[in-house]
Amino acid sequence: MGIAKIDLEATRAELRARYPTLHAFSNRAGLVEVAGAFVVRGTSGEELDRYEISIVLPPNFPQDLPVVREVGGRIPWHDDRHVEYDGKACVMFPDDRWRCFPDGSSIIDFIDVPVANYFLSQSYFEEHGEWPLGEWDHGWKGVFEYYRWLISTESDVTMHRFLYVLSKQNLKPHMDCPCASGRKIKDCCRPKIVDLRSKIPWRTAQRRVQSFGVSKPYQGSRLRGT
Repeated sequence: MGIAKIDLEATRAELRARYPTLHAFSNRAGLVEVAGAFVVRGTSGEELDRYEISIVLPPNFPQDLPVVREVGGRIPWHDDRHVEYDGKACVMFPDDRWRCFPDGSSIIDFIDVPVANYFLSQSYFEEHGEWPLGEWDHGWKGVFEYYRWLISTESDVTMHRFLYVLSKQNLKPHMDCPCASGRKIKDCCRPKIVDLRSKIPWRTAQRRVQSFGVSKPYQGSRLRGT
């Protein structure tokens, strides 16, 4: 994803048209910030709730995600409410941006989907005590949950094998398939792996493999222990 220069005036115009209670400006750090009242709306456009929020765009937006905070003191700073210790709202899992904030998206797209879903979920949780769109667990447990879901496996070993294959800059169809079928990738899960590679960039998979700190699952092109 390339780095786009943020056009402050264009952002202001977009906000006036779609989110008139939010305003864009250059903050003291020289970063573009969007702040004001965010209105949570229902399916018919009716106002359900509103929050005072701040969204700070990083210098290399959209490559890096904006920092979102609820600044009205309404949401506790706690993992169980998807808020980090410093008040940053966990509006989305960064590795899941292929669904929530794909390449080519704008700040308006970010507000339309991740931000809107986050605050709608907060309001629903306050009233009903559960998250309407589901949730991942906190920390590494949630990361493992997400990748097991994405790869469609209950096995951490299988998940690690697929991530290892995804972490390679180029797909190597002659390798043993990470599903451990005994066949080569080209004769087994190649379509699945191609689809996963369209969602998870190889650098993202590489960082995950390194952060997991697991032993290398392949010996050459063959799976270890098979």
